[in-house]
Amino acid sequence: PFNARNVFIPEYEELWMRYLIARYDAFTSVYIWTLMNEYEYYPNGDWHYKPEADLWAIRTGRFVKNIAPHGHPVAVHNGPEDPPFAKRFKRAPGVIDLVMFQTWGTRGKDDAWLAAGIEDKISSSLKEWKGSYIFAEYGYERNLSLELKLPGHEYLDSEHTRRGAWRGAFSGTGIIHGFENTWGPWWIPDEDQEGMKYLLTLKNFFTNTVEFHCFKPDPRIIDQSVRYKFGTKPLCMSTGQGDAVLLYLPVGGSAT
Repeated sequence: PFNARNVFIPEYEELWMRYLIARYDAFTSVYIWTLMNEYEYYPNGDWHYKPEADLWAIRTGRFVKNIAPHGHPVAVHNGPEDPPFAKRFKRAPGVIDLVMFQTWGTRGKDDAWLAAGIEDKISSSLKEWKGSYIFAEYGYERNLSLELKLPGHEYLDSEHTRRGAWRGAFSGTGIIHGFENTWGPWWIPDEDQEGMKYLLTLKNFFTNTVEFHCFKPDPRIIDQSVRYKFGTKPLCMSTGQGDAVLLYLPVGGSAT
């Protein structure tokens, strides 16, 4: 009924949110209040962007902050990547603390392994955004032993998991990934899929080898005169002092 606005009217929506906040806001295991999964579905279930969804997020974000006593960040999770979030919420700075950003990169039969385009979407969609953001969704790694429920998952293998994670991290954001074992219709939490080992490698690198918070994306170090095939351009990060540089080569190779 959530998309039936003649049934789930604003008064019921408010009552529902009051219940959720009263029930869960005090829990330390609840860190973020995300107002809605792919909030652009508001108000009628149409996934495409519409300004009314921004107005809903602003109104609802203010409501949550007014009644939730424990100060959890208020977030939105997107479906469409455009327009940029700085433009969406320009009229109400400070209401939305965090964007749980979604973009999947390439996911076709011949290019899903590359997860290309993720860093470009992060850069363009979050340009001039003053709040925080997390790269919160870039696909669900396929388990071939399970029935394919969504065609868009078909070619999302462990290589998509790996490259998507590094592209997100080298865009200066934390990452969250999905696996078919624990997505929607399935619940197999005791079996890690192959891509988990790649996420653990990334975690180890940014916690034990270098300190993630000391680095920021730094595309200036890459030779801009070189023309790279889509998805093959190296990504770079550096410290503010410029005394350390990190380089990621999505398809391998060497650098000088």
